Amino acid sequence: MPSNTETLKIKARDETRTAFNSVKKNVSGLDRAAKRASAGLSGIAGGAVLVGLGNLAKKSINAADAVEKLSRRTGGSAQFLSEMRFALSQNDASLSDFENSLRKINKSAQDAADGLSTPTRAFQKLGIDVEAFNRLNTDQKFIQLSEAISKVDDPAIRAQTAMDIMGRSGTQLLTVMDGGAEGIRRYREEAEAMGLSLSTAQVQGAAAANDAIDKLTSSIGGSITQAIIPYT
Repeated sequence: MPSNTETLKIKARDETRTAFNSVKKNVSGLDRAAKRASAGLSGIAGGAVLVGLGNLAKKSINAADAVEKLSRRTGGSAQFLSEMRFALSQNDASLSDFENSLRKINKSAQDAADGLSTPTRAFQKLGIDVEAFNRLNTDQKFIQLSEAISKVDDPAIRAQTAMDIMGRSGTQLLTVMDGGAEGIRRYREEAEAMGLSLSTAQVQGAAAANDAIDKLTSSIGGSITQAIIPYT
């Protein structure tokens, strides 16, 4: 009968194997992309390129994982949020600013529907029907709000209205919203052309891959710990 230590080692190996298989499954697409890229760069210091591609792949997984979590927190679609990451990067705005603004838009719209004065006046200034606005999804709300805010000529009124609806983070997004709905469309098209547009399945795969990598790391650490304990 195996000892407790041996049992733990076997369990750790099994968990490591499961985690590793999950990583391979969820990042197979990234692996194929990395191989294509490495083939195109075969003339440049091969080892360094592969290491760089590995780091890039992990960054890509982390970025997609962040989109998946943001989607669950805000209700925005994975495609919209992943494409808007590009728009944010072009305007020195952060994903945190975007998340806070999306949350505040939904809250302000509901507060206006309930009759609270500040958000009600803000939506009225923009000519937005709150009842119709509340029937839109998160993506559509941001696009419509961008269109309305882009038409406000006075910079001070534009900033104040953005703050009344989106909170302080909203002012950080004014340059993103400057072009209105058409500007958002152009950003999204650029992101898609650059391969930055992600589907729900892709970001869920990235989230699963990150979880698997964490389990793999923990399992390896556990196996090492169990191997060392008998000798301490």
